[in-house]
Amino acid sequence: MFSFQLDDGPASAAIDLFDPKLQPRMLFKLKPAKLTQGKHLLKIRYHGKNPNSSNSLIGIDCLELKKR
Repeated sequence: MFSFQLDDGPASAAIDLFDPKLQPRMLFKLKPAKLTQGKHLLKIRYHGKNPNSSNSLIGIDCLELKKR
């Protein structure tokens, strides 16, 4: 189970991404944030694994930022 946090903003609720089969990509949205020019930090926090899982990995294929 993982949560996400951008810079020092609020962390998302922990989500359980376990599935016994490989799943197609899923969309996960963070709360909108105003980004200033410069570097930012996206934290991915591990909260333990689903009891049915034999591992504790996460794969991220891409990140998409949209200007509002």
